[in-house]
Amino acid sequence: MKTRPLDAAGRARLRKRFDAIPDKMKRAARAEIDKTTDRMVAQMKLGAPDDEGALRDSIRAEDTSTETWIRVRVSAGGPMTTRPSKGSRPDYDYANAVEYGTADTPPQPFFRPVARREQRAHRNRLRRALKKAAQEG
Repeated sequence: MKTRPLDAAGRARLRKRFDAIPDKMKRAARAEIDKTTDRMVAQMKLGAPDDEGALRDSIRAEDTSTETWIRVRVSAGGPMTTRPSKGSRPDYDYANAVEYGTADTPPQPFFRPVARREQRAHRNRLRRALKKAAQEG
């Protein structure tokens, strides 16, 4: 196979395509991360064994991205699920009590199983999305 050198216009077109790859990959990564986050929150809310609905309502995703990293934090609990303890003990977040159980109640995991399952699947989906974005570049 014989190759020929690129002229200035050809080099410029090639450079432009190479420069566009990171942006396309960032957009593909962001889209995949957002899809996974939405899926995780929905599954966790479905699995939350809460009669009041406060635990279910406390499940949320926060974008903690920086300039160089795309990050989303999924969490449950907080002020909506914090209850006073009996006696002089500190207040407790009953989201943890539901997930891990207490001396009086068995665990009802709604968070960790979804997080583990989605983490594995997310890696594969993200890898495919990035590969596709790079090839389309």
